[in-house]
Amino acid sequence: MLTSRDNPRVKTVKALQRREKRDRTGLYLVEGVKLVGEALKWAPNFVEEVFWAPEILAGNEAGLALVEELKTRGISVTAVSAALMREMAATVTPQGILAVMRRGEEERVTEVLSRGGNEPFVLVVDRVQDPGNLGTLLRTAEAAGVGAVLLVKGTVDLYNPKVLRAAAGAVFRLPVQDGLEAVDVLALAERYHLPLLVADPHGEETVYDPFPLRAMLVVGNEGRGVDHCFTACARRLAIPLAEGAESLNVAIAAAVFLFERVRRLREGERAKS
Repeated sequence: MLTSRDNPRVKTVKALQRREKRDRTGLYLVEGVKLVGEALKWAPNFVEEVFWAPEILAGNEAGLALVEELKTRGISVTAVSAALMREMAATVTPQGILAVMRRGEEERVTEVLSRGGNEPFVLVVDRVQDPGNLGTLLRTAEAAGVGAVLLVKGTVDLYNPKVLRAAAGAVFRLPVQDGLEAVDVLALAERYHLPLLVADPHGEETVYDPFPLRAMLVVGNEGRGVDHCFTACARRLAIPLAEGAESLNVAIAAAVFLFERVRRLREGERAKS
């Protein structure tokens, strides 16, 4: 059992709490029984190693079963003291298990963009700063059947622990590409013939007007909105609000758009039947 904070592997884990280290190494941390379990289920090839604290996990049947499954899969699993786990974890009250993950490949995004029919519908997140909002956007995008998510530079780190917790495992299941410039997104939209839509509270059209079901929807920072590169060449759609109401939180606004698309898809399916 590891007990020393001076162990090189322990130092690496603690350093991964910083974005700079995550960007440089291509590694990030996942904490908790549920998220480590989701990582094992959906991205087992990207689990580098796992640390667990027997004292904290004692009596947690799901957690102990997860440790045994990780060992069975041949993944490196190391026991650490409860005190050391509290230093290694980013959460105030750690659940007693964390995994070091390697970032996945982005080929899945290209595969999604190549689909025909009503697919894909892509969510573009432009410089959203709040980790809870980004995590909720990812979770909502998955629930609404979005094909892929593109993150523009300036958006909060995809692998921020708060993002991962708010996303509830969606980051492992949903094709996501980060670090894109606005011009990169525009190039992808042109290459794959995807119309651009922008969620804009000042748009002349609304989410309830007809819009293509195969498209890219851009949502942005609540304060600054989206990059002018997008607004200059996209349809700007607003969500009608009651008089005097403030603009919606970006994650809620995106949910309105995404599930309005779901409604139209189902309406079309009912019409065919």
